[in-house]
Amino acid sequence: MCSLLRGPVRPALFDQFQFMPSSRLVRGYISEEQYIHALRATKFCLCPSGLEAWSPRLMDAIWFGCVPVIISDRYVLPLGNLLNWDDIAYRIPESQVSELVTILEHVPEKELRRKQKSILKFYQHLTWNNPPRPYDAFHSVLFQLWQRRNIARIPKRV
Repeated sequence: MCSLLRGPVRPALFDQFQFMPSSRLVRGYISEEQYIHALRATKFCLCPSGLEAWSPRLMDAIWFGCVPVIISDRYVLPLGNLLNWDDIAYRIPESQVSELVTILEHVPEKELRRKQKSILKFYQHLTWNNPPRPYDAFHSVLFQLWQRRNIARIPKRV
């Protein structure tokens, strides 16, 4: 696990959630078993931007059925032109971090359940299989590359 204080967003999240009894913030190391249990027992998994371009937290949330809350102004979601991320996740601009608790408290239960059900549909597109299976991550990436086939051209030699 990374530090809660890395990046511009995490200190604000820590300040908001540290005293909430219904939230769980992890400082330091927890076992893989504890991590999986925490994800499965949680409604929302915060996926804040950090110092790196990528974090496995988003995929972990999906694999364990937790609704991702993506907190970033610049994060480009994987397979973004293939999958509608708004079906399974909430996207919160960094400028609204201070309102996050209120935003999540006002999510209707019906909407939350719909997103949780939609995660099951997304799962197959983000899972790598050997050998590849129809509509899995392998095929999703190939489809994305096929969609971009006309964007980059190699100049012809004269």
